[in-house]
Amino acid sequence: MRKLLAVFASGDTTGMAKRLFDAFLQDTCRLVTYFDDRSLNTAAGSHPNINYFCSAALSAPNSPHKAVGKVRIHQALKNAKWDIKKMFMPAGLGVPAFNLGSKAFSTKDFNNGLGLMINGVQYVYVVATHYNYDSVTKKYCITLKFIFYDVFGLDDDDLKEFGASSDSVFSSSAAIGITAWWQLQHQHGYAPLVTRIVLERTYEAPAE
Repeated sequence: MRKLLAVFASGDTTGMAKRLFDAFLQDTCRLVTYFDDRSLNTAAGSHPNINYFCSAALSAPNSPHKAVGKVRIHQALKNAKWDIKKMFMPAGLGVPAFNLGSKAFSTKDFNNGLGLMINGVQYVYVVATHYNYDSVTKKYCITLKFIFYDVFGLDDDDLKEFGASSDSVFSSSAAIGITAWWQLQHQHGYAPLVTRIVLERTYEAPAE
């Protein structure tokens, strides 16, 4: 399984991918637990796809990225007349992915470890931890905590598509590593980890 680190995380200078692998491999008897890592939070915080998601989740008039035509946090606040206690939190924000670059050529997210550690995020929760609306200036300030979750594990389709017996374009080392990972999880009782990323962003936006 560790062959995957050389293929998809050779550019990881922080060791975060190795720490995730070590946590997965350390105990066959453990229950499913969270994996939190400061370097992973930092890497995610500067990732273009994550920045786009966070901006579009707010979708304020001054947000760099917006979900046009959809009710997001700004629109929900406006519908509640800027009273966050009366706001209905929008659902269905979608999920971002760490999928920049090429799997076949091990570039970008498939070189720095992010594509190996997470690739597609499965769930995101957004929690407003601070909020203030100024009726005089017609502005509000809001702090949002973004909590991203993914399962560090493989299913049967992953094995069929990328394993050692597949026709994958992956290198033989990658295919062997994926097969070993699947075997450890499904045949030897290594429980998947829930990878968690936590970011906080504070925004000031016009109430319009």
